[in-house]
Amino acid sequence: MKNLKVMKTIALLILIVVSFSCKKDTTPDPTPNPQLETGTVTDFDGNTYQTVKIGNQWWMAENFKATKTSSGQNIQEVFVYNDTQSNATVYGQLYTWAAAVQATPTGWHLPTKEEWEAMINLLGGSGIAGGKMKETGTAHWNAPNTGASNSSGLSTVAGGFRGGDGVYYTMGEHGSYWGTANNTQDPYCVYLYNNAANVVTEVSPIDKTSGIAFAVRYIKNE
Repeated sequence: MKNLKVMKTIALLILIVVSFSCKKDTTPDPTPNPQLETGTVTDFDGNTYQTVKIGNQWWMAENFKATKTSSGQNIQEVFVYNDTQSNATVYGQLYTWAAAVQATPTGWHLPTKEEWEAMINLLGGSGIAGGKMKETGTAHWNAPNTGASNSSGLSTVAGGFRGGDGVYYTMGEHGSYWGTANNTQDPYCVYLYNNAANVVTEVSPIDKTSGIAFAVRYIKNE
């Protein structure tokens, strides 16, 4: 009888351990790679951002959220998802391409097509780089957050986007980021997804005036 009680106790402990290990992961990994070189930068509004060095480039590792330029002017066409200000804390603001250009802080710039591609290639190519760019867990990405390792330290989040129709779309499923192409004359768009490890990119001149609004990560001037 005593042995039976011991066996039941052991079985219960095993069940608890297994149940705990199977719980949904809702916490992002705060240190995806302790070997990464990191820093900080502060915008005009006083927001401080983590930065990370990927290859020989310094990237912002958080979505930009300033509403004023480096000279203190209000930026037009800046939005927060669902017009709910608390969303800006993690997901940043959403900027039209013109606003993203205007918002550029001193000493930084919107990543060019070539700079995005250099980073993507460094991370193994477009088929897997998205996973290495995404924050882990399901706090800021919907499950399954396929392939997410955040080994780059870029810590992208699924902040969705604002359509040209003024409607907000796909928070938790989709992260969209601006860049520049054709000697900074046109928008370059970078897309990440919760159900894929790849990254999709396109040059999209139409989005210069479409009113669509994406998240922004700036890259430091060399």
